[in-house]
Amino acid sequence: MLRRRSAATASTSSPQQEPSVDLTKPGGKGRPTPKRNQAQKQRRQAVRPPADRKEARARMREERARRMAAMKRGEESALSARDKGPVRRLVRELVDSRWNVAEFFMPAVFVVLILSGVPGVAAVVIWVWVVMIIGAVIDGFFLRRLILRSVHERFPGQDTKGVVGYGLMRALQLRALRLPKPTPRGKKTPA
Repeated sequence: MLRRRSAATASTSSPQQEPSVDLTKPGGKGRPTPKRNQAQKQRRQAVRPPADRKEARARMREERARRMAAMKRGEESALSARDKGPVRRLVRELVDSRWNVAEFFMPAVFVVLILSGVPGVAAVVIWVWVVMIIGAVIDGFFLRRLILRSVHERFPGQDTKGVVGYGLMRALQLRALRLPKPTPRGKKTPA
């Protein structure tokens, strides 16, 4: 059975040598482990609560702006769970690389609503509306095939649940309002 040495015998004995740390060891972190009191001191300094509500709001606003900028750039760490992953990135690139009939759908809704009240133009606008719906459905069918084929080619065996719906919903959004922002045509998003 091992016994602990008392403080008196520990102070009278020769000072213990610090174990040497091999900083060149593969898989090592490259620095010695800090003492507990040093680590606690660093943690306490890192978390400094705001002085008042005004400062707290300013910090929150700054943090939100930083996260939003990172999301617009398409940084993987800042994306929501819905947008994360290489499969979703591929779907975004496929949708953003082509013109979709569905992205003109919402502006067409406003035009139809405004012009449907004009007596002479209402019949023509309704037919344009019907053609727009049929065009969006056909384009959505081709987009679905493109998404499934590309995902199965690049990521065989990967779960494709929800990727078609994700792509179709992205195609419905106006290009300027999509988040993360579409990359310019021909460029790839950062990995």
